[in-house]
Amino acid sequence: MTFVQRSRRRATAGFTLVELMVALTAGLLAIAAAYTLSTASSRTFHAQQRISQTQMSLRMAMEQIRRDVQRAGFGGIANTRTARMCANVAPPGGHFSMMEFVDSGSTAALPNAAVNRTEADSLILTGNYVTSDVFYAQDAGPSMVRVQTQWQGFRRTFGVPTNSDFFEDVFQPGRMVHLRTTGRRHFFAQIVGSSGANATVRFNPGFQCAGERTTQAMISPMSRVRYRVVAPNATFANLSTATDDARGLTNAILIREEVDFDDNPIAGTERVVMEYAAGLDFEFVVDNNVTPGLPPNFQREPAVDNPGAADPAPSVDTNAERIRSVIVTLSARTADHDREFPWVEREAGQPFSRYQVNPAMSGAARVRTMRTEIFLPNGGAN
Repeated sequence: MTFVQRSRRRATAGFTLVELMVALTAGLLAIAAAYTLSTASSRTFHAQQRISQTQMSLRMAMEQIRRDVQRAGFGGIANTRTARMCANVAPPGGHFSMMEFVDSGSTAALPNAAVNRTEADSLILTGNYVTSDVFYAQDAGPSMVRVQTQWQGFRRTFGVPTNSDFFEDVFQPGRMVHLRTTGRRHFFAQIVGSSGANATVRFNPGFQCAGERTTQAMISPMSRVRYRVVAPNATFANLSTATDDARGLTNAILIREEVDFDDNPIAGTERVVMEYAAGLDFEFVVDNNVTPGLPPNFQREPAVDNPGAADPAPSVDTNAERIRSVIVTLSARTADHDREFPWVEREAGQPFSRYQVNPAMSGAARVRTMRTEIFLPNGGAN
């Protein structure tokens, strides 16, 4: 065999078995590394996406709560117990405040609340929640008020010519009408009917205020808004299924609803504020110094914040005129458990970051919390 033949044979020879095994092993390792990296990146991406959605819904819910809390008492008064009422008569249904608080009032709707050391309060806000203006009374009978249609606030709200349907929707039966006389006395009555065609509001009982009259009185519709957490099948049956429960996706939704002055829900007013609620806590900064001219004595109520247990009953209902601000703590969780995020029971004082929805499933849902203080422009003595 010549030198040329040996060279050609060497040039046409393939890889050896060892070389092939090394190449295949290196290729498999590269593919496995790429797959692992891709899987981890995908899992992280989806986890961050769920957290981002939770944070966005949390911010939107807090903004809704902030707007409604700031409107508490608008067009009305902070507390009918301490106001200068006409003939010292309580409103129909009894006295009420611009805020009525129930500690842990809707905790039962939170899945596994005791284990997660969380709670959900409920809060009723009273004020004018249907218009941005109050109006002037032009003339009246014993049980009827005609609203002054030439006033700019009326035109701004109901348009020119008057939107009769909207007027009747604002002053609808079931709400109350508030009259503040020129002598700064307050009268409340149940709305029994209204007419947009002639801008009149009928109410019961009839006006009783010795030495006062309804002409030139300020008039405003009064409604009540309640925030509470409910199980979806209690109000919105389409938001929960047995499959969701089995997968640990048991929902708890924060809703906003209008209630009458007997605290009964008004059908058709329920609205979802936030899904997968994990906690709702209200605290109140109260000025307990009732002596005029002396410095304020600010205290926080409830004085004890112990999630999962009843706190001392605050006096905000009977002394709502002393509330200066509301501290709201709102928590939301991701819809499902993250198996890579282990459940660790939270100790007292630790941040709220994990939620165990279903004890039979591994991992935990991730929790995000917002806390803000809301100052009240419509509070104070009447």
